[in-house]
Amino acid sequence: NKEKYAEGWIARPFAKSEANQAGKGATKIIPYNELVQARLADIEDWNNEPHDEHPEVSRWEYFLNNQLETLPETNYRAILPHIGYS
Repeated sequence: NKEKYAEGWIARPFAKSEANQAGKGATKIIPYNELVQARLADIEDWNNEPHDEHPEVSRWEYFLNNQLETLPETNYRAILPHIGYS
């Protein structure tokens, strides 16, 4: 819900839903570094908001408290090459 209201949001050019269509006027182009920092700040804000079902904890705290204890560690060496890191 935050992306559409962020500065520089670019709508899909042929979206069927009016909510996803571009409005009138020029689209402001945001420099890449500013754009990344703003989106990371949005993610951080969302994670720190109260959880929908348990408002006494943040979404991030709920996530951490409800992890499966027997969950194996992530194999980053196998994943990273597929997302562009060598």
